[in-house]
Amino acid sequence: MAKLPNGLGSHPSGKAGNLEYYTLKGRHYVRGEKEKTTKPPTLKQLAHRTVMAITGKFTSDIQDILDVGFAHVAHGTVSSAYNEGQKHAIHNIVAGQYPNQYIDYSKVLVTKGDLLPAINPSVSVVEDQFIFSWDKISSSATDTDHVMLLLWNAELKDAIFELCGAKRSTGRESVKVHSSWKGMPMECYISFRSAKNMECANSTYLGSIIF
Repeated sequence: MAKLPNGLGSHPSGKAGNLEYYTLKGRHYVRGEKEKTTKPPTLKQLAHRTVMAITGKFTSDIQDILDVGFAHVAHGTVSSAYNEGQKHAIHNIVAGQYPNQYIDYSKVLVTKGDLLPAINPSVSVVEDQFIFSWDKISSSATDTDHVMLLLWNAELKDAIFELCGAKRSTGRESVKVHSSWKGMPMECYISFRSAKNMECANSTYLGSIIF
């Protein structure tokens, strides 16, 4: 049932018949329900549904970093940071043909923006830690940027984040990984965020590294 949360004259919220009223970032919208069909889906529709399912699960699992990494992209729009990250994933990261579709992790962006990306980044495993390193850049405009890291365990569908790590000027950051993940491959990403605002760099994929 649609309601008038602020009394007569206010914008309705909820369902009324086949229409749904909602508010997003201060703007009011209405949308109609899609008609149900008994026709079997086409291959194109099945492929699209698979893309939505694959990317929906993946982006949901890494939402913490997308909320930061796409905040500047969404700023000033009616979209959210998460929706912008999900939109990029839908259009870019799924490879293969239905029914053998999969995520191409080299195409994933976990942050997006115009900041300077990591220069000559690398990652290695030392005991129970992943050691990330990059070239130091001596510039007052970039020294205070903070590193952002993601380790994605595709086998367990789980992630480890560093959303505001060491400063760019340090050239190094480490992430401790639980011993139960030993022997599993980790998809590794690095990026930077500004210490002053919501801006980020485009993230860099460092490959699949066995823990």
